[in-house]
Amino acid sequence: MPLAKMDSIFKYANFFYSVVGIEPYTKTSRSSVASHSISPVFLGNIITLSVNMFGEMGFVLVAFATGEHILEAIMDLSYIGFVFVGIIKIMSIWQKKPALSHIIWELEKLFPCDKAAQSAYNLDKYLNSCLRISFIFSILYTVLTWTYNLFDITEYCVYDLWLGIREVPHRLPYPVYIPWHWQEHWSYYVMLIYQDFAACVAAAGQVATDLLICALTTLIVMHFDYLARTIEKQVLSGDWSKDSRVLLDVVQYHERLLLLSNQLNEVFGVPLLMNLLISSAFSISVAAYNQNWNYADVRYRRSLILIIARSQNPVYLKATVLMTITRATMTELLQLSYKFFALLRTMYAG
Repeated sequence: MPLAKMDSIFKYANFFYSVVGIEPYTKTSRSSVASHSISPVFLGNIITLSVNMFGEMGFVLVAFATGEHILEAIMDLSYIGFVFVGIIKIMSIWQKKPALSHIIWELEKLFPCDKAAQSAYNLDKYLNSCLRISFIFSILYTVLTWTYNLFDITEYCVYDLWLGIREVPHRLPYPVYIPWHWQEHWSYYVMLIYQDFAACVAAAGQVATDLLICALTTLIVMHFDYLARTIEKQVLSGDWSKDSRVLLDVVQYHERLLLLSNQLNEVFGVPLLMNLLISSAFSISVAAYNQNWNYADVRYRRSLILIIARSQNPVYLKATVLMTITRATMTELLQLSYKFFALLRTMYAG
């Protein structure tokens, strides 16, 4: 079985970032300096999203000013938020590319490179788990986006062109302000393709950032778990000079992981507590306590207490979700999604 490369855990995130037109980080093998270069694809995507968002905002303003199409305007607010969050996530990663590249470089230094080390780290377990979650999440998000994008044109093809039982008016997936009569004009098809492409870019930006957070979290959790197993299985000699060197390696490794967690917090905005990362960091203190330290030097025991105390502080990552994710907020999100679904059904039923 070939050796796993660290890039393989980022392959889904990198794919969606390629759709957006940015490179989230620079590899050490290619360059020692990460740049803020702007590709034509990235610039075109940002312009596309911005124009579509301002068109939606114009529709909302006109609707509330005239008192017409209020229901569509309220729905449009959620679309504006969707595009806005997509732009924020894309621009955040592009702006913080040097910091993110530095984190990737540090993780590359810690990544197990030979077969024995990868087996000791249980790399296959973490890699397969992350890739499986990333693939399922990507498929669900993509199907959701394109199902909504193609709903109107599919309805038109089925009822008008195929069955011929009713006339379906030309509608855009996302209402925007257009200063001309576009329903029976060739520009309708241009706007339809334009909006579908903009929605695809916004979804890709959001999915890519979420997958990147998942991959980085998985790698750090893997290192925390490996460190915990190393501490717990360490056989002490009772000689302070020998045991202190082992303890020094453990402390240095632990500090590097904590530093990486803090650097990730600077890259990804508002708090998002990650239960796996918290439990993995806390397992360091449990492993230190379970270590066979009965015959260790008293200085080693005192140092072990400091490690246990530091490991009990929660380690968490932050993300650009703009709110702290808890069970209560997830319940509110599901309720809001159901209300939105009921609103759509009411609209199309009428």
